[in-house]
Amino acid sequence: MVIRQKILKIQSLVWSQCNNFLNQHELDNSIKIQKIDTSSTSKAVEIVSKLRDDPVEREQVAAIASATASKIHDVPIQSTSIEDIKGNTTRFLVLGKTDLPKTSDDKTTKERISLLCFVIKKNDDFGSLCDILEVFKKFDLNLQTITTRPSVISPWRYVFFVEVWENEKLKDALSSLDDLVLDYNIIGSFPRNQRFFDMIKK
Repeated sequence: MVIRQKILKIQSLVWSQCNNFLNQHELDNSIKIQKIDTSSTSKAVEIVSKLRDDPVEREQVAAIASATASKIHDVPIQSTSIEDIKGNTTRFLVLGKTDLPKTSDDKTTKERISLLCFVIKKNDDFGSLCDILEVFKKFDLNLQTITTRPSVISPWRYVFFVEVWENEKLKDALSSLDDLVLDYNIIGSFPRNQRFFDMIKK
């Protein structure tokens, strides 16, 4: 949702997903949108909802969020489908010690992914990350994603987060990582929704 002068930002990734719409909105209305960070998209809508008693401010502030957040906080939707790439999706992970009970509309599949993290042991050795990835290949394990975040161990040392499709060789593969990583942790395991497989087949 975008109105006249300001927009409540939820996270940096959202701005990059809606650049075309925001730029065109500024041109069409001869305005400059002020982007403000908030902790989440839902929080952005909650902030907007609290401005209902200030009609002037309410006309100048908006949020980018889901239709569900609009319903929860009773904030009217001004524009829909403003993403640059149609069909763009956001995935949320629910972390817990036990599996969530299945619902009547559960469309998850039997295929599961494990999310794990590790820190490279010999960080300055050439090919050290390649050696780790070769372990997954050796045990016929397909990586879905790999991302990094700074570690607290030392400057320029990173924690790698990997999503790997599970098979019966995963345990042996992780054992083979012992000499290559300082430590690894399995954060959890989860199935993918059927929608994921439908999308990648297109």
